[in-house]
Amino acid sequence: MKYNLDQWNYSVYAINYSFVQCVKYRRKALHSQKIMYSLKSKISDISKTFDVKFLNVGCYIEYFHMIFTSKPTLDIPKYIPTVKTIFSRELRRNFHDVKTMLW
Repeated sequence: MKYNLDQWNYSVYAINYSFVQCVKYRRKALHSQKIMYSLKSKISDISKTFDVKFLNVGCYIEYFHMIFTSKPTLDIPKYIPTVKTIFSRELRRNFHDVKTMLW
């Protein structure tokens, strides 16, 4: 098996994270391509701020998942809530049908 190794400050690492977020009550809220595109663009913007490279983002009707890689110094308890908060805010602001379904 071949690993894609990164280097930083005299260390070599390969850290990949998997994150899955379900929709409240497993409702089928993530149903359009616009929502998927919005999710990917927001995650891309947030990832640039935190110096994270996302490898894959999948958006399904009931949940989304992302696989990302980062430096060992990434503050995971700060990054994940930021992704969740900003995406939730964008969903409520831009997609009113989802807002009425969930809140």
